[in-house]
Amino acid sequence: MKKYILLIMALIIAPFSAVSEEKAPSVDLHKLIMQAQSEKKTEVSRSESVEWMDSIMETEYGYSKISQEPVDRLRTLYEDAAYLLRNGAPIAGGTLITIARSSQDFAESKAGEGMAYYCDAMLQPAEEDDYELLSFLKRTKAAGSVLDKISRSGVRMSARVMVTGEIYDDAIAVLAGQRALDGLKATPEELALIQQAREKGKP
Repeated sequence: MKKYILLIMALIIAPFSAVSEEKAPSVDLHKLIMQAQSEKKTEVSRSESVEWMDSIMETEYGYSKISQEPVDRLRTLYEDAAYLLRNGAPIAGGTLITIARSSQDFAESKAGEGMAYYCDAMLQPAEEDDYELLSFLKRTKAAGSVLDKISRSGVRMSARVMVTGEIYDDAIAVLAGQRALDGLKATPEELALIQQAREKGKP
């Protein structure tokens, strides 16, 4: 899980702050991610996933349970993220955490503080001999440098989700990102940059 969250934070969270400052994307990534998830087989139920994350928040970190988040929108994001993370969709799940962090209510969310801490804790330096992670991060950086050339924030964000999903074999993120790009009607120029980024992200 550490490897996954490292990439999520490196590739998605920083660019998302720019998205919130501009015109919001005309697609709902949360909705698209959960639609993609509904088409995939899962091994752990949503309720079990929430219990798992609640245990981490309360026992390991001393934060509020995500199931006790009073803001409905945030609680849904946290619980959906836990469901995705528990079922091996780290990029999709991490994207929902990122979306939650852009909410005005997030600053007052104790459960959200715990979720953010959970992600940030994964940012500890990796072992020097973790060649797989180093390779993933190198590919991510290379792909991100190309995607940064896309001016439309919604297209850039959606492309990042898709490309990250490809690097980490997260089929839900890939499918949701593709559908978001379709909904945003990415231009030929944007699609050309995305293809360049995908090539940069290959091993």
